[in-house]
Amino acid sequence: MAATVSDPPSSRIKLLVERASNVDVNDETPVQRYYRSGLEMERMANCYFSDGDFEHAFILYSRFITLFVERLPRHPQYHQTTRDEKSRIKKKLKETVFPRAEDIKKKLKQRYGNEHERWQAEEAQKAALAAEEQARQEEKAAKQLREEESRREEQRRLERLQEEERWREEEKQQQEERLQEEETQRRQDEGEQRQETELGSVEVIPAVPAGTYRTTEADSLPLVPTYGSVVAGGDDYPVIESSPYPVHSPGSSHGAATDAVTAGVAGMSLYSGYIPLSSLPPPTAPPAYGYQSFLPTSANNMGPMITQPFVDRSTKPGEVLYPSVSQPKIDRSSKPAAPVTRINSLSDVGDLDASSTIDGLRRVIVSSKVMDDFLRVALPNTLKNVETCGILCGKLRKRVFYITHVLVPKQSGTSDSCTTLNEEELFDYQDKYDLITLGWIHTHPTQTSFMSSVDLHTHCSYQLMMDEAIAIVCAPKHQQTGIFSLTRPYGLKYIADCREAGFHPHPKEPPLYGEAKHVTVELSAPSTLCDLR
Repeated sequence: MAATVSDPPSSRIKLLVERASNVDVNDETPVQRYYRSGLEMERMANCYFSDGDFEHAFILYSRFITLFVERLPRHPQYHQTTRDEKSRIKKKLKETVFPRAEDIKKKLKQRYGNEHERWQAEEAQKAALAAEEQARQEEKAAKQLREEESRREEQRRLERLQEEERWREEEKQQQEERLQEEETQRRQDEGEQRQETELGSVEVIPAVPAGTYRTTEADSLPLVPTYGSVVAGGDDYPVIESSPYPVHSPGSSHGAATDAVTAGVAGMSLYSGYIPLSSLPPPTAPPAYGYQSFLPTSANNMGPMITQPFVDRSTKPGEVLYPSVSQPKIDRSSKPAAPVTRINSLSDVGDLDASSTIDGLRRVIVSSKVMDDFLRVALPNTLKNVETCGILCGKLRKRVFYITHVLVPKQSGTSDSCTTLNEEELFDYQDKYDLITLGWIHTHPTQTSFMSSVDLHTHCSYQLMMDEAIAIVCAPKHQQTGIFSLTRPYGLKYIADCREAGFHPHPKEPPLYGEAKHVTVELSAPSTLCDLR
């Protein structure tokens, strides 16, 4: 688990020490190789220290201490180590490794303490801001609640007003309906009363035979009847009193009511001067006059009918339509792609960001010339189906590794293996030019580019010393070149714990190695190949 600024300084230092203690010593590996690896560790630590990368420097110094103080003294071949080698290691421990490790530890504690205090201050500020924000949110929620309650109260008030208005409207409508019913009833009663009054004043004219007229002498012409008045009579018939008025012939100026009565009673037989009430015609209802009767129409010759203009207001005007104008069409379905950066030379690389890492690993820049030159010097072995190997060396500048040299040591090889010889000559060259080991390179004359089980164990010692170490496998027959590293933490730990030697099977899942993504191949950077054979 990676340490963070939230961890106390002592916890972060402890994690670095635990990481540094990950040093595995295999009894089958010659002790001299561990001595050379230790010296390589010390050289790398010095580079980190000079570059100000104190964490990586502390890890390597601590690994150096763990290797030579705790692990190698228990190696079966430790007694074969010369006194000069042991004295050289003790001198480095006393003069360089221990003092710098302690000095770096103090600096890291101070730095971690400052970072932890800043983190605490930031967290306190965040907590205060969070509390203020929470208070604002609570106040906002309370305000919204009050506003909601006010809104609901206003809504209830409006609903009450609407209910009262509906009640008043209903009461008003009911009152109007009652008044209308009373008015209707009053008019009906008045009509009946008027009808009764009109019936009570009707003069009944007895039937007169056609061609009968009254003479001047009333007594001499008894056959000519006179108008009579209806008066109270017996149970069944009213009594008709004689009237002194003469009978008017049809077409006279008497009113319609008299003509109607005359026509109604014409031809009726008179018995003892009585006429049955049932024989009288029903009263005629008065004409109904409405406002339509007084509107000017062409029918009553009061002038032409005035027609009001008709306006359709059922719809509202929609959008204002303008003449069609062709607008430019813009395709917004896609955005311009991000530019692709390609590195063609070290000048393109420039000053890479010191903090730029890939999967926690610093960048490694390797020239394509490295592979071309190595394949050229390995060609004689390749034609004989013999592997060739070399050491990748370089410099650390601004926390970026640059592979600048390929060292080809004396070696012996077969079709599937390669063993270096006289490594002291190799180490002397590195010491002379202050080169650090960044990995190794070898060929597969007839096979494809991959990492065999032996390759994985060989590379494990490089990557244990430096996480960024790489393995380049060239397969000239298939024209393939692979740049690999062990997966972290699974692949590195699995191979470090594996105790089998020679070619042996390994599980394929999860993968133990893969493409080294932190490596950039530069096309024309300078590189040097040194053939020590």
